Amino acid sequence: MSNIIQTTGTVERLEDFNKRFSLKDIETKTNNMFYQAISADVNIKDSKLKMDKNKLAVSEIFYTLSGEGDDAGAPTTYIRLFGCNLKCPFCDTRYSVEKIDDTIQRLTLEEIVNTIISYGCKHVAFTGGEPMLYIEKINKIIELLLLHSDDYTFHFETNGTIKPTHSYSVPVTYAVSPKFYKLDPTTLNDYTESIKEWVNWTTNHDGHQAKVIFKFVYEGLETVEKVKQLENTIDGFNNCFVYLMPEGRTLDLDKYRECAKICMKEGYRFSIRLQCILWNDRRGT
Repeated sequence: MSNIIQTTGTVERLEDFNKRFSLKDIETKTNNMFYQAISADVNIKDSKLKMDKNKLAVSEIFYTLSGEGDDAGAPTTYIRLFGCNLKCPFCDTRYSVEKIDDTIQRLTLEEIVNTIISYGCKHVAFTGGEPMLYIEKINKIIELLLLHSDDYTFHFETNGTIKPTHSYSVPVTYAVSPKFYKLDPTTLNDYTESIKEWVNWTTNHDGHQAKVIFKFVYEGLETVEKVKQLENTIDGFNNCFVYLMPEGRTLDLDKYRECAKICMKEGYRFSIRLQCILWNDRRGT
């Protein structure tokens, strides 16, 4: 039994995983071909993490309360997938991007589904890393869960580099967190074009039940300036749900108050970071 998830399936540990798969291949491809990698037409089948059609590389699966955004406080089962098309210097889940420890597991889709079902929670969040890299396999997971019960709802955490392409018959929320170190909000490029697609991917679009929110870590007035630049660059962005959340991995009331005052001034929504308040952002929370 793994100390990360409970499953009756066989778990391949990192030393075996490393012999067969190299994250360096993915990092090299995405760093050298960034704008291709964030295109909706990118062929991510070249990724060695995707060679097994019935498995996914998983950093952790856990049950907790959702920490951020519009569903903060909601009981949620999280599936944190391994692998990302960005390498953010400020990433707070680096273990889902780099081979830091031996907790990466290659699990079949059925093992993932059975683990989700075992928690008894009908709200499921896919995060990473970047889960949209693996959307085809995630869709199969969703299909299997809906065969078990049609009461499931789903949540995606994404950096917004990959355009949305799939519709669902059940409620789905996408929390899009653009990364300004890669995104120039004043220029139309592949990243801003992708964000534009997310802006248009709203409730009842083509008959699906989707909600898109945008989340930004508030680091100071420069964050507000960049959000306003997005509003000026992308039509309709100013009509979206925009959340600001305080920087930091532990509770800092001064930062919370500063962020709250900016939200009140600018008309943005304030997002707590419940995982920081309750658990000091401990892994698995």
